[in-house]
Amino acid sequence: MNKKLVENISIVALIVSNCVPLIGVIFFEWSMFSVVLLFWSETLIIGFFNIFKIIIYNWLSAIFKVPTFIIHFGIFMALHYLFLVVLFANDQSLIPRVIDASLIANIYLVLKPLAWSFVLLFVSHTISFFVNYVGRGEYKNKRKDPFIAPYGRILVMHVSIILGGIVVMFFHQPILGIVILIALKTFVDLAAHAKQHGLKLRPQRNLIESNTGI
Repeated sequence: MNKKLVENISIVALIVSNCVPLIGVIFFEWSMFSVVLLFWSETLIIGFFNIFKIIIYNWLSAIFKVPTFIIHFGIFMALHYLFLVVLFANDQSLIPRVIDASLIANIYLVLKPLAWSFVLLFVSHTISFFVNYVGRGEYKNKRKDPFIAPYGRILVMHVSIILGGIVVMFFHQPILGIVILIALKTFVDLAAHAKQHGLKLRPQRNLIESNTGI
């Protein structure tokens, strides 16, 4: 398959997976918290694939790096979840005073309606992993240790989500606010992907003939 076409498929998958929450907001009455929690869960996907990147990069050092990454990434995710709940959730049962079965059940009930959108995000990152890290041979670049690589993109992405979410709180029309949030997050996501993979986004008349990619 043509290299440019493959790269275009990956970028289209990224855009579609980011915009699908609009369907949930318009037709299924997703709340602001549902949207930010979906994007939080995307970070889990990033961390999941980063484990494989660490292993491919250097399987010997991965014996020590993978457990360490899981621990500090898990702490980061827990703290970020707490911040999002306090800022956007109206349900106090989602605030983790202790990690028990009831907390996990409540989180599951929130995430369950978002499952199909989560799957699309997973597919998008799967395409990116095989197209860029494996297909384009990024794992051969020994100057890019994947151990801490995802944090730059994650921080930029979630700062945009939080700022967009705060803006939404001032809108009397939440759908419009969430549209702005999703557009902001998609733009930042594309820019972060391009920087991470050393690509240049060049708009062209024909998407198939463009030289963009994630």
